[in-house]
Amino acid sequence: MSDTLTQMVTYRGTDSQTQQSVTITARSAYENIDPGAIQTAVDNVNTAMEEAINSINDALKVPEDESDYALVMTGTKIDEIIEKAGSELKSIPGQISSQLEGIYGEAVKVFNTIQEKYNSEAAAKKGSYPNVTNWSQSYSSGGGD
Repeated sequence: MSDTLTQMVTYRGTDSQTQQSVTITARSAYENIDPGAIQTAVDNVNTAMEEAINSINDALKVPEDESDYALVMTGTKIDEIIEKAGSELKSIPGQISSQLEGIYGEAVKVFNTIQEKYNSEAAAKKGSYPNVTNWSQSYSSGGGD
């Protein structure tokens, strides 16, 4: 799957009878969805999660000078339990991050579907100008990013 965003099309031509310039530009899919903003939001969630887990881990750590006094519960020191809990907590952001990974790709698919529709609508409008026969077309990103 490609993460390349479909660009919006602009058609330009000159009416052979009136010599007036005609420009038809497709709407931008950025009016509906911005994959870059979605990726930024996902990145922010991942960063916030990692920071929260690190903060919890730091709060759970038994200070070095107190570890000798850790309680023993069924043969296990509290600091070992805390270390195991911290290790388990550290795996959570990775698990959630892997679930969020595909969101950007899906946003790109939706964006491209919408932009292709808008480009087709712009192409269809050329039929409204029967006296324009030499159309040129160009592409642009249409905003976002």
